[in-house]
Amino acid sequence: QLVNRLYLQVQAPDGGLSDGDVHGFGTATNNVQQVLITTPEAGTYTIRVWGISVTEQAPGASLGAAPRQDFAVAVSNGTSMSVETVGAVRNVDRTEPTVGSAPTP
Repeated sequence: QLVNRLYLQVQAPDGGLSDGDVHGFGTATNNVQQVLITTPEAGTYTIRVWGISVTEQAPGASLGAAPRQDFAVAVSNGTSMSVETVGAVRNVDRTEPTVGSAPTP
């Protein structure tokens, strides 16, 4: 059973979203998620990792008011990549999201 639930989404250049879990957004059931893009279009893809429910501090993380969960992302066949923190949550929302709803990025 997952303790801290993260959810992977990839946004294509045309705005279409691909989910990394076998279930729709908001229901993270697997700690190993992947998005396979079989026919990639040219342009910029945005990779998002959502903290759906982070209730316990990750092992080795410094203690603080809001629990954190580390994660890793691997990209294959990318021509370039830049990493940018779009937003960091200081207070963790421990409420369960409605399946199918997505937070506003």
